[in-house]
Amino acid sequence: YDPPTFPRTLLPAVILGKVVCLAWQVVIPILVLQPTWWAFLLGFVIMHMTAGLILGIIFQLAHVVEETSFPRAGPDGKLADSWAEHQMRTTADFSRRNRVLGWYSGGLNFQIEHHLFPHVASEHYPAIAPIVEACAKRHGLPAWVGPYLDALDPTPAYVLGPRWEFLAWNRAQKALYPAIT
Repeated sequence: YDPPTFPRTLLPAVILGKVVCLAWQVVIPILVLQPTWWAFLLGFVIMHMTAGLILGIIFQLAHVVEETSFPRAGPDGKLADSWAEHQMRTTADFSRRNRVLGWYSGGLNFQIEHHLFPHVASEHYPAIAPIVEACAKRHGLPAWVGPYLDALDPTPAYVLGPRWEFLAWNRAQKALYPAIT
């Protein structure tokens, strides 16, 4: 495996991006808000830890569930499946009916469609999903759609009771609350 070389012509754009990011996340907040050093540091750490936790949960629900597979490369270093087959076997959609989560995650709850069509805007994923499912079925491929987090209905009537038990993200949820899964 020969890793690709970084084109030197992109170096100014990368440096400019880092400067803009540093200004946006550090310089401007310090100049505008004038926090103490420890308050700024605490807020900065909490912000990044929160973002990491949210992305970690999204990636877990989309990739590390019982239905997805983790194929290994053969002795030649290649996978047996094609690129598209690999995407179908290693990703899962979750909470496709939860529009609030779809908005909040930028459509990452439609993970299969996100992997197959990375340049398509996430607002189109709900329309693409049934087509992907039909195509997968026709070719004998999985199209995993988990109920994970569907139980977390954003309407106030469901805040109390078993629908709020959103920590049961696996098959135990079905056993505990069959009426809502």
